[in-house]
Amino acid sequence: MQASRKRRLLPLSFLAAGLALTAAACGSATSSSSSQASKSSSMPGMSGSSTMSSSATGTMEKMARVSCAMPSAGSQTVSTASHFFILSLGRAETMYSPQQARRTHPKQGEVMLAGRMQGSGMSWMTGMNAGRAMPGMASMKHLEVHICSREGRKVITAPSPSIVMTSGRSRHTLPVAVMEGVGEGVADLHFGNNVQTQSGHAYTVRVTEGSDHATFHFSAQ
Repeated sequence: MQASRKRRLLPLSFLAAGLALTAAACGSATSSSSSQASKSSSMPGMSGSSTMSSSATGTMEKMARVSCAMPSAGSQTVSTASHFFILSLGRAETMYSPQQARRTHPKQGEVMLAGRMQGSGMSWMTGMNAGRAMPGMASMKHLEVHICSREGRKVITAPSPSIVMTSGRSRHTLPVAVMEGVGEGVADLHFGNNVQTQSGHAYTVRVTEGSDHATFHFSAQ
């Protein structure tokens, strides 16, 4: 009689133990899942911040895993909620296609990754009495714009921004080339072209990246 009773109780004991183990496993899985969700929501650089950046600029950007080069002396910087825009204006640069750069091995200048070099005969100068300007008053300059992400200061590589240059009533949309300084690599990737300026004139440059923009002012020397 005692042995028969023990046989009936034994399966019940195993069943209770199995239920306890199942409940413990479920609790552990739920806890682990909650912990993972908490970690994901708190990790920087996840899809939440990327979505915010895309909606802020109104465009899908390509970003290199490389930090922007430091601004050069005399450059201007405008910071927005999404970007750093850095404008530099210097002497006109010789531009090379990647094939030309590989063939000629230049020591300085710009390697064009996309776009074309702008010539010296810019028609927009006619609106500024260029025909009556004194010899030497007009000169070619190299205008370049670096665009960096505000978070992490990474190089924005695409799409190309629009660059509009105005002086008085004259307005010129720059044919934007994508460039890197010879030997500089992607850290120096920037947008711009050679432009013709007239000494003594004030210029405004508006750079638009998606729905974001920056405005710069300079006087030509």
